[in-house]
Amino acid sequence: MTGIISAFLKNVTATLLIVVDVEDEISDMGEFLLLMAKERAAELGIEAITICRKGDLRQEIKKASLEEDVTLVLLGHPVSDKSAFQLAGLEKFAQEIEFETGVKTEIN
Repeated sequence: MTGIISAFLKNVTATLLIVVDVEDEISDMGEFLLLMAKERAAELGIEAITICRKGDLRQEIKKASLEEDVTLVLLGHPVSDKSAFQLAGLEKFAQEIEFETGVKTEIN
């Protein structure tokens, strides 16, 4: 079957459009990362509950903080210059979370 597909693609002269549903892939990756974090917490004797949400990251963190009645939001410290959050931006976001939700927020 692969040979037939390869032969077909060699003869295609038009532009080929490939569409990938990355939302589900990212969601699956998020679930996996949360499972790893939960297991690490368990190794330290900490019971963790994880949730995976879709939407605007900043808004979802704030909404989840209120809906799940959390007492602390812990944000990870960026480890490289390529991080989506630079430390100054992360500090500002932590202040925003505390101001809008009243939930203590720390950067680790």
